[in-house]
Amino acid sequence: MRACASSRVGKGVLSSSDFILVSTGTAEYTLTKEDVGHLLVFVYIPINFEGQEGKSSKIVSQIVKQAPPKVNNLKIVGELREGNKVTVTALVTGGIEGSSRVQWFKTSSSKLEGETALEALSTPKIAKAFRIPLGAVGHYIVAKFTPMTPDGESGEPAYLVSAKAVETLPPSLNFLSVTGDYLEGEMLTASYGYIGGHEGKSDYNWYLHKVEADPGALIPEASGYLQYRITKDAIGKYISFKCTPVRDDGIWGEPRTLTGQERVRPGNPKLLTLRLLGKAIEGTTLHVDKKYWGGEEGDSVFRWFLADSDGTQSEIISANAASYTLSSDDIGLLISVACEPVRSDLARGLSVLSEKIGPVIPGKQIGPVIPGPPTCQSLQFLGSIMEGQKLVFDATYTGGERGTCSHEWFRMSCNGVKEKLSDDDYLNLTVDDVGSCIELIYTPMRKDGVKGAPKHVVSEIVPPAEPTCLELIIPYCCEDIEVFPKKSYYGGKEGNGEYVWYKTKAKMQGSDLTNVSNLCEDVFVCGRSLTYTPSLEDVGSYLVLYWVPTRTDRKCGEPSVAISSEPVSPAHPIVSNVHVEELSSGIYSGGGNYYGGHEGSSLFSWYRETKEGTIVLISGASSTVYEVDDSDYTCRLLFGTPFPTLEEAHIYCLSDQNRRSPMPPISGIPLETSNMDVRYAYPAPLSVPSQTSHTSSPSLSPLPATSGNSRPPRKKCAYFASHAGNFAFASSIYASLTSPWVVETGTTDNMTGMSSISPQALRYTPVRSDSAVGELRLSESTGIILPELLQVEMLTFTGKAVEGEKLTAVEVISNSEVQQRVWSEYKKVIKYQWFLSTDAGDDKPFEPLPLQQSSSYKVRMEDIGCCLKCQSIVTDVFGRSSKPMVAETAPVLPGIPKIDKLEIEGRGFHTNLYAIRGIYSGGKEGKSRVQWLRSMVGSPDLISIPGEIGRIYEANVDDVGYRLVAVYTPIREDGVEGQPVSASTEPIAVEPDVLKEVKQKLDLGSVKFEALCDKDRSPRKVPGVGSLERRILEVNRKRVKVLKPGSKTSFPATEIRGTYTPPFHVELFRNDQHRLRIVVDSENEVDLMVQTRHLRDVIVLVIRGLAQKFNSTSLNSLLKIET
Repeated sequence: MRACASSRVGKGVLSSSDFILVSTGTAEYTLTKEDVGHLLVFVYIPINFEGQEGKSSKIVSQIVKQAPPKVNNLKIVGELREGNKVTVTALVTGGIEGSSRVQWFKTSSSKLEGETALEALSTPKIAKAFRIPLGAVGHYIVAKFTPMTPDGESGEPAYLVSAKAVETLPPSLNFLSVTGDYLEGEMLTASYGYIGGHEGKSDYNWYLHKVEADPGALIPEASGYLQYRITKDAIGKYISFKCTPVRDDGIWGEPRTLTGQERVRPGNPKLLTLRLLGKAIEGTTLHVDKKYWGGEEGDSVFRWFLADSDGTQSEIISANAASYTLSSDDIGLLISVACEPVRSDLARGLSVLSEKIGPVIPGKQIGPVIPGPPTCQSLQFLGSIMEGQKLVFDATYTGGERGTCSHEWFRMSCNGVKEKLSDDDYLNLTVDDVGSCIELIYTPMRKDGVKGAPKHVVSEIVPPAEPTCLELIIPYCCEDIEVFPKKSYYGGKEGNGEYVWYKTKAKMQGSDLTNVSNLCEDVFVCGRSLTYTPSLEDVGSYLVLYWVPTRTDRKCGEPSVAISSEPVSPAHPIVSNVHVEELSSGIYSGGGNYYGGHEGSSLFSWYRETKEGTIVLISGASSTVYEVDDSDYTCRLLFGTPFPTLEEAHIYCLSDQNRRSPMPPISGIPLETSNMDVRYAYPAPLSVPSQTSHTSSPSLSPLPATSGNSRPPRKKCAYFASHAGNFAFASSIYASLTSPWVVETGTTDNMTGMSSISPQALRYTPVRSDSAVGELRLSESTGIILPELLQVEMLTFTGKAVEGEKLTAVEVISNSEVQQRVWSEYKKVIKYQWFLSTDAGDDKPFEPLPLQQSSSYKVRMEDIGCCLKCQSIVTDVFGRSSKPMVAETAPVLPGIPKIDKLEIEGRGFHTNLYAIRGIYSGGKEGKSRVQWLRSMVGSPDLISIPGEIGRIYEANVDDVGYRLVAVYTPIREDGVEGQPVSASTEPIAVEPDVLKEVKQKLDLGSVKFEALCDKDRSPRKVPGVGSLERRILEVNRKRVKVLKPGSKTSFPATEIRGTYTPPFHVELFRNDQHRLRIVVDSENEVDLMVQTRHLRDVIVLVIRGLAQKFNSTSLNSLLKIET
């Protein structure tokens, strides 16, 4: 029986009996702050179930004491970064937070492992805030909070680790300052405050700024230093200091720049050193050497002083520069200099030695001054420097008493050549001096014979006088002979004057000649150079030369005019370049270049030269144009002039006699011959070399002497001769022309090397319009005359530019009668060459195909995408070839993909490998398809072999008795398919060793095999691992049975039994040659494993053999394959 009880708790003071009820109904009470200093009384009143109260009991506690202070809810407030201020807050019970103390530590661990593992960062302080120092970076901050009562009692300290480690700040500057006075020579010092980890090698640079806003120029010598002494270059500019903080790990912070508020002021001007440079010798120039400091120097003040031996000093009034030249008046005296430094802004400096000396700084005295060496102080020309003028000079001497001085005149050309002219007291300038400079070298000499240094002076370039013509004459003028006028010039060096040649039919004089440049009628300009070569158009006209004399500086003088005394004479008539050219096929033109006045009438003829060298006149060919016929083939043609008839020769002789113009001398006739007017030469005797000789020099027979050969000697020429007025003599000459004769040319003309030909071959005699006779000429023989060259109008192809097709090149010839006849009579052979392009584009290169030299070409697979080109060259019976004709195809296209000569290679047993082979054509082969199938002998059905699509097939026992069929579908790389082609093998036989064993077992009719059964057929399981059990396979003529062998605890059990009736079949696994599956029906099947492929094949063949032999089961049903 459980009773109820009542409990009460009260409190009161020890000295008082009054208690205050503070809790009822519970046996537990939690002391509070108000209970401190009181007694606690616990009263227990028992009460039964009926509610009756029993006698109460009580117990009184000791006086409640105050508990030690305690910390709760401790927190660290603030960002944990270097230099930041963090604060700790807490809830303190039993004490006052303001009296509590806080100490800060750092630790490398985020977990508190005791105060011994902490490193103090501060001492215990009442302050709750703390600035994180650099040493705490990378560590955790630990706050130790010790609660305290107002009377100093401490409670249990509490620790708090920061949530993360203290992060470092990026390197930066918290202040930057520069101290010092911005005055030249003063030192500026920079200082800064760095935060952001441990400082590395921070970068310092000083800059100069023309204005505050410009980027400034770096001061290289102050880079890397915190101090900079202001130099002169900084005057008037602003100075800035740039500091880039760098942490010890190489991280750069943001740079800060501090620019001075005022421009740099210059320092007070002063001299650091002062001295005189030079020797105290008469004529020497003394220079002041000083070192100035204090901004930009202005015009410092110099004062020069002379002092005698007793110390009396006098200032040189006229000397106020930084140098002074000693004169003869200074000899024997001491000299000194004083300098007062002056800045550019006129500020004057103080003495650098002492303030007592004053602003003027005296220099050190030197001396006394001694006489100097003989010297020419000045040297100058007197007179006008011009061609034709007289030049003198003036010289100033110093260096004691003058002696006998010397001087020399030189001419200095512009190319540096120096030529001595004289040593007279004057120089007359001539035309040779024009354009050059005159140099005078003066050597001073003292009376005692001491020579001084030579002094020289060079004049300006001597100018010329006015250009003037002194003489102008035109000599004898003849056609094509260059005329050199005789002229004389004065007035400096002659330049490129103006020359104008005129021609006129009438000889001008007086004012007409002077004003020839203004005349227009019957006066024509024909040249504008110094010389002039008269042409054919000038023959018979007078030549006039208008000359404006001009100096090299283009200064012009008065023009001068001259006229030739006689008209221009024609040149001696000659003909050159007698030639034959082919105008068109079979048509030739003969011609030559006539020279020597105006040409008269000329006759022409053509000759035929055979292979044997015989030259035959072509009858009726008397014009400059000749058309060949069949008789000219294999011969050469010559062009010349036929000899006139007898009557024409006589008339020619008489006309030449009546003309009575002097003739050039004839070869073999002395010039002093007289009493006979000789015009023609006798022909050579018949004993001259034969017609076929072409090496000896021809000559003329001597003739009687004659007079009248007044012309100067000319080239040797052959003439026809006749006694004056003697017709019979001319007849005899004509009669002699039927015999061979030779002509001596004496030149390298076209006849050189020909010694004996028929007379008709040499008849090109140039005759001038005034009947003057020139030299004879004959053309060179042409090349061998041949018929028109075989021509191909176009080369074309028959066939298509497709892989496997045959291209044939066909020539298209002209329908003209000539070409048809030439092709039928003179064609010999046609040569072909095929080419293949090696690149794409308009200018694609071609490479020859060495073996392809027939008219036909079969396009190959490697030609696809390339262009084919065929070149045809036709050769005639004369050995000439036509120009190559070319035909080009478009890029070769691939043919329809196909496979030829497809066959299967293999030994024919069920354990062999079989490979398919064939020749592919039709472009680049792509992913052609291959499918392997089986075919029963005598049956058209094909049985697909799943998964066999490769070019190589490994046979197995399933193939026994079948033919292997491979179907090859050619596919081009662009996906185009060709017609499938198949190939097959003979029926696959059983490998002999297996066959022998199978026959033995079939003869028995009943056999047993040991195998392993795979009970776990999960696809993830590794075959043969942990789930294989031994089985007995019994096979006889009626059925197949799989037994599980018995053991000590069990009897043998039949797992599967079945006959050979469909759907019974045996399955093989291509990926495992040791496994087979016997399937009785859809619900009864077993997987077996044997040790070797040989055994597996024996088992399968025995089962199939018994099924077929005794049960007439078809092989297809035993294989379970679809047709």
